[in-house]
Amino acid sequence: MRRSWIMLMAVALAIAVALPAEAGKPVKPDKPDPTLPTLFDVTFEFIDGNPGFSSATGCSDDTAITMELGPADRLGTLGVDVDVPMLDVKLPGLEWYRYYPYYADVGDVPDGFDPDGYPTVDPYEADTGLHGCHGAGIDVTIIRDGDGVKTLDTDRPIVQYPGLMMLQIGDGTVDFLWHSDYYREWENVGKKKPRYVATDMEDFSYVDNQLAWTGDWNKTTGGTGVVTGVMNVTHFSPGAYVPFVYQGDAVPVEFTMTITPKD
Repeated sequence: MRRSWIMLMAVALAIAVALPAEAGKPVKPDKPDPTLPTLFDVTFEFIDGNPGFSSATGCSDDTAITMELGPADRLGTLGVDVDVPMLDVKLPGLEWYRYYPYYADVGDVPDGFDPDGYPTVDPYEADTGLHGCHGAGIDVTIIRDGDGVKTLDTDRPIVQYPGLMMLQIGDGTVDFLWHSDYYREWENVGKKKPRYVATDMEDFSYVDNQLAWTGDWNKTTGGTGVVTGVMNVTHFSPGAYVPFVYQGDAVPVEFTMTITPKD
């Protein structure tokens, strides 16, 4: 396909050189390169004290998340290697828990980190629920001895794992998917050649379809509006997505979402 495109461009160029120029004909601007991704900056903001998400409270260096336009006008962080979704989360009343320590960035991992001795991570507190900066996570490679004791594989450093966010904008709605708070352990299970597989992992998932959105989005001008609805949050460990429990009724969310074409 690429070879055919190059040949067509060469033929077009040859024809253009052979034809006489028309006096006074305006020069047309160059068209955007169709091979380059179409990118948007997406921001989230709290509305008063309501449950929701914000990208503007210092959880990352940027106040916007760069997302790429994909099939069916879906926006996603896949393919945008330089961007890591990090949001300030405010979900009071959510009974959350996790089995492994959470470090959003490799720089947060303490010296002397021991993959065989995890600190106890307290479950939710009734007055706070799930809150603070969330997103991203780390990949850890381990070596396991005959007794099952794990140590860090110093030949493979701890690296950041960015997670995933996807948005599907409809007519007055938005489908929201965000996988975050990852901890993934990798182990060499190869007999003769190295073969690393994830032997254990944990993450949180925020997902709901058909959340209401007051914005009117298009690919040229973007859009802004208020997102309302109920956000389902689940805990993943190998083999199961288990919904977190809310105190009383499910927690409604209300936050502002703005989509802006990226220059």
